[in-house]
Amino acid sequence: MFPDTIMFENKKVQEELGQLSGRVIETINDVRNLSVEVGKLRTAMNLQKDLQGKEEEFLTGFEENAKKMVGVREDFEKALYDFKLLSGDMEKKLTAKFDEVLKDELKGYVDGLKKELGDVAELKESISAVKNELGTVQEEVKKFTSISSNIKEADFELTQYIKKVNDMDAEKLELMRKIDSLERLLARMKRTG
Repeated sequence: MFPDTIMFENKKVQEELGQLSGRVIETINDVRNLSVEVGKLRTAMNLQKDLQGKEEEFLTGFEENAKKMVGVREDFEKALYDFKLLSGDMEKKLTAKFDEVLKDELKGYVDGLKKELGDVAELKESISAVKNELGTVQEEVKKFTSISSNIKEADFELTQYIKKVNDMDAEKLELMRKIDSLERLLARMKRTG
């Protein structure tokens, strides 16, 4: 009777070990899936760098155009001064009109720039939030990988495992929502740009 009890307990232990092994394999697959998601987030971060480069190019072009406009204004004022047939009153009216047109044109450039800078700032905030979440997820993945590689049969409790899997699923869903938001924002910027 004693050997039957031992055999029954061994069989029970083997079944539990089999179940635990299956759960460990599922956990490893989940970790691999999270690694893929991390790769996607890195791609989004690279996109942010590209956007920053384009923003710098735009600002450089804007500054060059502004300098050219200042030069054009100076040339126009010199031509008006040299044009002796116009009366002083007409010259003042033309200069005022030119200043008004120039201000309107510059205002259009500045408004466009402010809008684009606002979009870029919004994008930076979104990417920063995603980056923070990515850091948290990476820490959790490291912890989880460390735990899964050092699992001992006596240390593993099913309730902790289920809680961690649920937490990681919730984080994954949150990251996917943020990625969707980021993609919508990028699409909107492309449409307006």
